[in-house]
Amino acid sequence: MVIGRTFARAGVAVVLVAATMVGVDAPAGATPAWTLVGTAAGAAYGEIAAVSCPTSTVCVAVGTADRPHSVGLLAERWDGSTWMTMATPNPTGAISSQFTGVACTSTTSCIAVGQYNTPATVTKTLAMRWDGKHWSILSSPNAPGSAVSVLAGVACASPTSCFAVGGDFVTTSDTTSELTLVEQWNGTTWSIVTSPNQTFAVDSSLTSVACPTAAVCVAVGSYDTQLVTSTLTEQWNGSTWSIVASANPSGPDSQLSGVTCTSTSNCVAVGVGHGTLVERWNGTTWAIVTSVNPTGATSASLTGVSCPSATHCVAVGTIFRQTVRQRLVETYNGTRWSLVTVPVPSGTKVSGLNGVSCETTSSCFAAGDFGLGPSLRPLFERYS
Repeated sequence: MVIGRTFARAGVAVVLVAATMVGVDAPAGATPAWTLVGTAAGAAYGEIAAVSCPTSTVCVAVGTADRPHSVGLLAERWDGSTWMTMATPNPTGAISSQFTGVACTSTTSCIAVGQYNTPATVTKTLAMRWDGKHWSILSSPNAPGSAVSVLAGVACASPTSCFAVGGDFVTTSDTTSELTLVEQWNGTTWSIVTSPNQTFAVDSSLTSVACPTAAVCVAVGSYDTQLVTSTLTEQWNGSTWSIVASANPSGPDSQLSGVTCTSTSNCVAVGVGHGTLVERWNGTTWAIVTSVNPTGATSASLTGVSCPSATHCVAVGTIFRQTVRQRLVETYNGTRWSLVTVPVPSGTKVSGLNGVSCETTSSCFAAGDFGLGPSLRPLFERYS
């Protein structure tokens, strides 16, 4: 989990780059395809961590903006043709801050979460709400006695029912351990909800959550022992969170980074475990589903997934070819997962995708970052 991250700033103009990334709607009846879409004016440097599309013409994306000597909040809104920057308030006392997750239940109701750092080297949770006109900071709690509390993902069954997940670090006289952190929004206040940890784990954290209903939510992440990292899945039954057995492929380490649910009995989680990892929840058990890895990749991982139907999913992530990082997109057609080629700006040296949101089977946005040089820039890929 990233707590503090900075980007080198390149002193070059990006006007021509943005101009080559304008998306054009496909003609009516045309086969949907992936195209590049330029980031908002004034948001040239940074990366997108998550995107949420309540409709096919309105999306909200959040992440971090690269600023001299620090990183700050970045929020953009898609109006059907263009990404536009959204003004966000800064937490009092923050020296750096970042968004890591966003969930929109409508075009005028979104919740974004993340964390911010203070001069006293304390990391605190961050939550904001979009009301259709403005972002406002919501008071969010931090784990008692923890100097580091972070929120990594958020899901909302309604504007008054949300869960955010992450982790908090607890230090004793001889060690520092990470524990799962879950917070609940009831439309008025955020409160910490007790979440379990594997009793034999050294560290545990949750990275993503999905709530098909207010009474059923699924959260995913990982836990570490002295020897291995394993997948972690937890479920909310309307009153308590409990650990649910998840699958792990052969190999030393596995973890889950993203989850989505089309119903209470159909969820898909993605991550990494000796290559890309996909698991499916059928209402009773988690099982590994065969996914694909690009030929020649030295490593591959999936970080985000969106399923507008039970037979159609899009997952995004990153592959490495030796030391070169590149974007990864896979799609599911109800039978199998397949690799999809998506474009990047000319001259791109590195790229990656962190999140994806599909409002329909023919309307998606994937988001992340790309680099032409030492700095990172927001990357948007549109499927329409």
